[in-house]
Amino acid sequence: MSDNERIDATAAHEEYMAEARGLVDEQVDALYALVNAAMAGAVTGTPGTSIAGAEGAQARVTRDGHGMAVSRGGRTVTLNVEAITDLPEGADRAQEFVSGQARCTVQGPDGTAAQWTLQRVGAGSAAPPYAWVDALTSQPLDTATIAQTLQTMLA
Repeated sequence: MSDNERIDATAAHEEYMAEARGLVDEQVDALYALVNAAMAGAVTGTPGTSIAGAEGAQARVTRDGHGMAVSRGGRTVTLNVEAITDLPEGADRAQEFVSGQARCTVQGPDGTAAQWTLQRVGAGSAAPPYAWVDALTSQPLDTATIAQTLQTMLA
């Protein structure tokens, strides 16, 4: 490989990494908004959330970078987003992130866990091109699904 080819490959890699970081940051913002909406709907009993209240206690959602926590009473569910760009150079990104650019591990206080992945879902359509999906079912997440998962873990 010539020096020019190496420079071009390095520049292309840096461009990819910058785009991936921007995408993940944008989608973590979207996930945070979904989690907030899900918990607000769960507490108020908003139709469509399929949760009948929150035992009188308001859940609190906090965020620190790519991490979030949902707390109610003495119980906390942690959500940690790991992005493809978080891997060190030389890591096999394609093998670690088979289905997307990021994954969110949801950990309940009793050890229960769920995993959501950021996947391309709407290529060429009016739908957003990326969405958070349940890793087991590959179904896009909505506020009702998120509320159900978090409420179960907070119960």
